[in-house]
Amino acid sequence: FVLLVVVCSVLAITLYRALKHRRRAKTEAVAITETPAVDITDESVIASQLPSDEWLLLSLELLQKGEWRLAMRALHMAGLTHMAHADRITIERFKSNRDYLSEYNRRAHDDPNGIKAFADNIRTLERVWYGRHPVTLDTLEHFANHQQALLPPAFTARDWLASAGGTPST
Repeated sequence: FVLLVVVCSVLAITLYRALKHRRRAKTEAVAITETPAVDITDESVIASQLPSDEWLLLSLELLQKGEWRLAMRALHMAGLTHMAHADRITIERFKSNRDYLSEYNRRAHDDPNGIKAFADNIRTLERVWYGRHPVTLDTLEHFANHQQALLPPAFTARDWLASAGGTPST
């Protein structure tokens, strides 16, 4: 009888420890999958750091704050992430926008409108991001209309632009 009690106690302790370890592993997994905050002004940020829909939300928030330059960059990141999800590009830290354009040309040769829109948006973004050209409503409209060809059908340039009230911050 004593041996049965000892065996049951050992089994109960082992089961308790296994369940406790399993709960801790799940908690750690949930903590790891939470989306980290992204500093869109940081040059080392890459598109794969957030899913496309979160880049779109960030672009809307920035647009509403009047941070049009940053909103354009976030919208560009959303496009890159969506193209990667569609296997049109592969996001890598070392790649430039020109590298992505070359890769998109190879993989999306069946989409000449998308290629033209992507090439045009890269030129526009680089003038704004690196050349410090001002972002006007016309620039935003041009960029968003081209980006519409690269993003999921749920994205509409008209709705995105409707959030752009007022004057952009510098």
